[in-house]
Amino acid sequence: MERIRGKKITSYSITIFMLLLLAAALFPYQLLYGQDAEPKSVRLKQITQEPQQEPKIQENANSFRECSVIGINKLIRNYYDAYLMDDDTELMKYIDTVGDMNESLRDFHRAFIEQIMGIRCYYAEGYVEDSYIVISYGYAKYYNYETTVPVIGKFYVRMNSGGSYYICNSVVSSERSAYNEILFQSRQAQEIYEMAQYQLDTACEVDTALNEFVTQFHEFFVY
Repeated sequence: MERIRGKKITSYSITIFMLLLLAAALFPYQLLYGQDAEPKSVRLKQITQEPQQEPKIQENANSFRECSVIGINKLIRNYYDAYLMDDDTELMKYIDTVGDMNESLRDFHRAFIEQIMGIRCYYAEGYVEDSYIVISYGYAKYYNYETTVPVIGKFYVRMNSGGSYYICNSVVSSERSAYNEILFQSRQAQEIYEMAQYQLDTACEVDTALNEFVTQFHEFFVY
């Protein structure tokens, strides 16, 4: 009786031992791949079939937004103050060359504008590093007219080796020039020009004297 019991105990122990070995062999597999793991060959095939993603372009990298750079805002304001002066030496502090300016427009502004105020700047990233495309939006007070008129400026701003911003008015490469023009003609830029035109039309409706003045010098009020 005891011998038969001994055989049963030995067979049972062997069975338990085999089950433990099987569990020990399966444990690393479960630990690495989990319960629903697929064969390695299938997993590698799925990975190689995934398409490569294109690098994402930074949001608003090439679109206008209100300028938060203090140096650029200060530059544009200082430029307008010097722009209305009959002193190119002062103007050259903020612009690299005066030769390419629209002198007839500048002469008209110096003759009739008493003050330019409320300037806000909108900017976008330029074609090269540390360069910006800037649109300024301000209001001009003309002599003998109380109603102000929007003034729009377009600038290509760069940073010099000393870390200061300046208006680049000299000839640039065809690539940069094309890039700048694309931004100046963008939908966002057009919305700024359209707002200026709307405010000009509204000002002329309420001020008949101003309307006569704008009509007389219409070529200088094109946005």
